[in-house]
Amino acid sequence: MGETTGSLSLYKWLTFVSMYVGYTLIVFNRKSFTFALPAIIASVNLDKDDAGELLLTFLACVCLYLYDL
Repeated sequence: MGETTGSLSLYKWLTFVSMYVGYTLIVFNRKSFTFALPAIIASVNLDKDDAGELLLTFLACVCLYLYDL
């Protein structure tokens, strides 16, 4: 019975670590997109309105991914 409890504890830690790493990668992706947005605007010749729509679409996709909607 002690062996089952130990393996269950291992799975809990693996789940916690994988969720933490996944969330960190999502936040890094979101922040890097916001940081790169001025360069994207300059290279593609977007208006600020178009860039706002692009950012809104990106953030909506992140929300849909995070909340499984």
